[in-house]
Amino acid sequence: MIFCFNEDRSFFNYILEKDNIKYTVALSPTDSVVLLHTPYPWTFSWAKRVDEILGQNPSRVIVFVTELHQPIADWINQHPNLEYYVAGTVNGITHYNYMDWFAITRDFYKNRTHLLQDLHRRPVPEQYKVNALLGRKKQHRDLIYDLLLRNKQVTMTYMQTQHGIADNVSDPAQFIWEGTPQSVNWTIDQIEYDGEQVSLSQVIPTEVYRNTDWCLVAETNYQDGYVFFTEKTAKPIIAKRPFLIVGNPNSLRLLRQLGFQTFNSVIDESYDTDRVLESRVKKVADQVNYLTSLDAWRVRTMHHRINEIVEHNYQVMMSTDWQQTQLQELSEMIR
Repeated sequence: MIFCFNEDRSFFNYILEKDNIKYTVALSPTDSVVLLHTPYPWTFSWAKRVDEILGQNPSRVIVFVTELHQPIADWINQHPNLEYYVAGTVNGITHYNYMDWFAITRDFYKNRTHLLQDLHRRPVPEQYKVNALLGRKKQHRDLIYDLLLRNKQVTMTYMQTQHGIADNVSDPAQFIWEGTPQSVNWTIDQIEYDGEQVSLSQVIPTEVYRNTDWCLVAETNYQDGYVFFTEKTAKPIIAKRPFLIVGNPNSLRLLRQLGFQTFNSVIDESYDTDRVLESRVKKVADQVNYLTSLDAWRVRTMHHRINEIVEHNYQVMMSTDWQQTQLQELSEMIR
């Protein structure tokens, strides 16, 4: 027997029925398996409702975290003994990896060979170019923008808003469209692309990628104590591009734990363990400036090693079932 909040039934129905997990809905959390999905934006009223459920003697409580932000990480740390499926990791918390954003983005591109061929068509350059598509205004993005603004080898866009983007997506300095511009207010909004409705955030800008060699990923969050991966990290991997990440500390370490390889054989990745934001971003910018200063001979000598890594990462991204493997464990829990 499982119990969940009414607003989460469609979420859990999709997960459980997709993987043929048989279940019966309970009317009460008492002696039931409680399934929870952390809300975004975060609300304290949700936390209060959960506390009430925890007081009703459920048999076990399983929490899905597909949006991991500071208030949610704080709540998880206050409830370390629950069972978690997380799109990333929270330091010190035992959990299953449920890489929802990887799966959604990968699934859109997996059978679109024509799009993948366009993304992968990039000859060895004479000099490296880097794309830095920073998204909406945040502290870590402000820092990287200021540090790289004068580097002419960096293709950079930055939306000067913390809120809706409707007034920003028509300015190429703030946003570069792939395909026909459409009406949106958030990057999560659905657009029509390649004959399908898809979230704008999942679309890889082919023209930008075909004219750049490295990606600077400005992930959603940057705080210490947890790592949250979104489609922003999946995109360069799907496009077979090397990357640097301005995100949470230890993001690269988690990627390696998930089976990916990073680029410490060709650049200094010590930035990943630096817990001070300003220092970490400065180290990333230093690596971008180093890469874009390399001459043609050095670029060619690095190419073979980089190509091995991006091919490996692409295979891991496209062949791993980022959801179902962990859901087999969930099926055992519910039975």
